[in-house]
Amino acid sequence: MNAPTYRDVLRQKKYPLLLSSNLVNRFGDAVDTLAFSWLVYAFTGEGMWAAIVFAVNKIPSVFFLPLSGAIVEKYEKKKVILLCDAIRCALVAALMGILLAGKLSLPILFSFTFLISTAEAFRMPASNSFITQLPGKELLDRSLVLNVIVSTAAEIAGTAAGGFVISRLGVSAALLIDVISFVISIGLMLLIRHREEVSAPLRQSNSLQIFKDGLFYMKNSPVLVHVIVVALLANAAMAPLDSLQTAAVVEVFHREADFLSLLNIALSVGMFVGGVIYPALRTQIRDHFLYLLSFLYLGVLYGSLAWFGHFGDRGPAFSLLLVLAYLLYGFAAGFLATGLGIELMENTEQRYMARTTTLFSSVSSLATPVFSAAAGVLAGWMNLPALFLFCSVLIACGLLLCLPRMRKSAEKPAK
Repeated sequence: MNAPTYRDVLRQKKYPLLLSSNLVNRFGDAVDTLAFSWLVYAFTGEGMWAAIVFAVNKIPSVFFLPLSGAIVEKYEKKKVILLCDAIRCALVAALMGILLAGKLSLPILFSFTFLISTAEAFRMPASNSFITQLPGKELLDRSLVLNVIVSTAAEIAGTAAGGFVISRLGVSAALLIDVISFVISIGLMLLIRHREEVSAPLRQSNSLQIFKDGLFYMKNSPVLVHVIVVALLANAAMAPLDSLQTAAVVEVFHREADFLSLLNIALSVGMFVGGVIYPALRTQIRDHFLYLLSFLYLGVLYGSLAWFGHFGDRGPAFSLLLVLAYLLYGFAAGFLATGLGIELMENTEQRYMARTTTLFSSVSSLATPVFSAAAGVLAGWMNLPALFLFCSVLIACGLLLCLPRMRKSAEKPAK
């Protein structure tokens, strides 16, 4: 029997509709992410507030994801996705109306950021579960890979479109595109005829107990604890740059929204390629050394950005250098995300998989709001090049502390 192909996946009746819905949804999300980042900085004019709003955006992932996975398991996933997307669509439309009316304020930005992220925290586990229900078991691997490819392409296209729209038509137009994408995505989801049977015992199960069981399982696995610690450190290392990216583009690089879009495209491409090649690399190189290489580059990147702040010539060569730096940043982030994801899957029993993945996402995300807020506070009293240099020194110190552990693991064979 011939191996399944991507063409076989696309011949299915239901899955192409879901794929199309995800494509449109990710496109709109990419436009919205860029628009919101630019809106916050343009409204406040300070990197500090941009970083703090970024931190608020990550809080729901920390507090709601652990229980959202357990709660969502008790309901039909398609209905949860539709409800969450409808809520997000209404919130983005309301924010666009407030912006056009000139009534925008910091409390409103904080509130909408928190509410939209809360809806996303419930949508994510529902989407992850629903996407495995439509293709047959023999097509599952190809279906998941195809979804990643399509989602990445949509994210890159949305980021490119977002930069163009914001620089020429403004943030309101970008938010309108996101609203339209939600409407189209919801319409495509409604066309999917799928009935999910949720067992009565599962509906009646205690969500809190499900959460506690998963937490106990992870706590008693040294490998999973190690994976979470590395993920926490990775998110902590990347949080300052991610939260202050828009401020850096304006204040340090002296560029506009279209260049912010270009950097994000380079980042997305790097993450995708890094994730694709990581499985092959880990057959020759130990995971720990690939992680070390990624952290080492993050330290170099922060140091380079600090130096870029004093760069005299800001012509095409300078722009090309920044794009290359972000492409390599994507490689580092892709290595960390893919490697930790593989380790998580390899060391988790199937019956604990849903709970473990949501707990991992939640706990590892804890560092993001904490270090984003800290970076925002520091940005309030030091310039960004100095802050980036400080981050570079911290990462270097952390790597020096980890070297003894790396030597001990050197004797272990590569996977």
